[in-house]
Amino acid sequence: MERPMPPATIGPGEFFPVVGVGPHDKPWPTGDQYDPELLENGDRRNVLDHYRYWKVEAIVADLDTKRHKLHIAIENWQHDLNIGSIVRTANAFNVTAVHIVGKRDWNKRGAMVTDRYLSVIHHPTIADFQKWSTENNVPIIGIDNVPGSKQLESAQLPETCVLLFGQEGAGMSEEAIAACPVIYEINQYGSTRSMNASAAGAIAMYAAPATMKRVWLTKNLIVISLVSLAQDAASDLIYPLLPLLLVGVIGAAPLALGVIEGCAEAAAGFSKLLAGRASDRIGRKPFVVSGYAIAGLGKAFVVVATTWPLVFLGRVTDRIGKGVRSSPRDALINDSVPKEHLGKAFGFHRTADNLGAVIGPVLALIGLALLNDDVRAVAKWALIPAFISALLTLFIRETRAKQPKIKRTDRVKRAPLPKHLKRAITTLVLIQLTNIPDALLLLRLHDIGFSSKGVVTAYILMSGVTVLASYPAGALADKISPQVAYTLGLFAFAAGYGLLGLTTNHSLALLAVGTYGLFGALTDGVGKAWIAGLSEEKNRGQAQGVYQASMNFAVMAAGIWGGALWVSGDKQWPLVIAAGGAFLGALFFVIRIFNHRITNRS
Repeated sequence: MERPMPPATIGPGEFFPVVGVGPHDKPWPTGDQYDPELLENGDRRNVLDHYRYWKVEAIVADLDTKRHKLHIAIENWQHDLNIGSIVRTANAFNVTAVHIVGKRDWNKRGAMVTDRYLSVIHHPTIADFQKWSTENNVPIIGIDNVPGSKQLESAQLPETCVLLFGQEGAGMSEEAIAACPVIYEINQYGSTRSMNASAAGAIAMYAAPATMKRVWLTKNLIVISLVSLAQDAASDLIYPLLPLLLVGVIGAAPLALGVIEGCAEAAAGFSKLLAGRASDRIGRKPFVVSGYAIAGLGKAFVVVATTWPLVFLGRVTDRIGKGVRSSPRDALINDSVPKEHLGKAFGFHRTADNLGAVIGPVLALIGLALLNDDVRAVAKWALIPAFISALLTLFIRETRAKQPKIKRTDRVKRAPLPKHLKRAITTLVLIQLTNIPDALLLLRLHDIGFSSKGVVTAYILMSGVTVLASYPAGALADKISPQVAYTLGLFAFAAGYGLLGLTTNHSLALLAVGTYGLFGALTDGVGKAWIAGLSEEKNRGQAQGVYQASMNFAVMAAGIWGGALWVSGDKQWPLVIAAGGAFLGALFFVIRIFNHRITNRS
């Protein structure tokens, strides 16, 4: 229990009596964020009650998970005493950083120790400040009432920007004015020409978030989508050839195909889980860059393989790369896009992803025609888009603030995922246990008489349907709910797999494959957006890692049982069983949605 301090006690950072908290009664609260000295002697700091007894490092780490993308800068040519007040206000609004342009020394007394809780960056000159702005892609917006200034109240500010204020009295220097593509002023209604710089800073920081454009199609999202497009072109050039390479060229059994794909998905699952958690602390980009490079190496193993163990090694390496990159990449999309647009953002990314999944097999089809159905020679073409994809990752920008380095003994224990998020993940994973790897679906086409070119053409059809439906599916998830979109996807899965398992007619098989293409569009990006919407910024990587890893483990199980039950014949019962499981999952969501609406009406 907290014991309040006597009313006369003066807290650090205050000029008047404040009520702090005294020593905490034992037993003390558990958690590495707590400072034993503060628990023992009391906490008189000027902090929110939520942070009472917390270590400074733990408070900073928590603030870093929810900072505004706004930066504040002020010129300091004459040792401006207003800077301390601006720093304190910047802490109150939890901006990303404060920039001091000019003299290094500033009035830290006025900040009342709040500079401990945010980054204060020094730039000796306006030119140095401009260089930082360009390198970090943070545009400079001036705030002053100079000729040509526009009204701040009607502004449309970029979501990430830095507001630059001039020196008290003198205002912005000529160099600062020249550095700003646009300058805004604050409406005034009295007789004074200008207001105090710290007061102007407080007003601007309060008004800025409401005037920022919430753009969902960010540069980062476009680059990430291009990276995925190129990598999927490589992956899906090889993927429809994989059953032909393993069963037809190398001579492996269908069970080997199921085991290889299942273990590859499991490897992806483990790496997703680890990478997702680590990216919350280290940053997203290192995992994205290394993941795409590892995947390219795995593809090289596959295309030179002469025995199925080397194919196994290649597929596992490829999927480890996918696991390393996927959760951090999706968390990076989440970091880059407003929450209300996550469905569209993941839908856009999924569209690019699947466009690559069309380009890849089209290249494979062209290659088979040119190289007289030489599967191995065509597969080697995949190394080109894989290299392009890895190269493009260098242009991805980290958008999340780096976590401060904290001693291992001072690190705050990671909070478990919320129960409602765990329930959603568990439900989706149970349904995923029926999702037999697509490689077995392609093997079914081969079994019922499709040629190598026919199998690839069918795969192009499936991917094309997914491309066309992915963005509308994401928009549907934003407008109605992810559950509705996901339910429709499960019905498409059930129809496609059920029909393909029961028919040997080529026209019906193509209809089944096209119908199944809707499943990926309605569940892949939608599922990620669903989990993203339920997660908090501090555990986005972990949430995506747990979700995607668990889904991979489910596919591994489905690959093993599907491959074990696979037999030649007119009917392929593993596909029919998978269809039944997906249908039951869809019915579960229908009942859940119906009950939810009935509850809301009552």
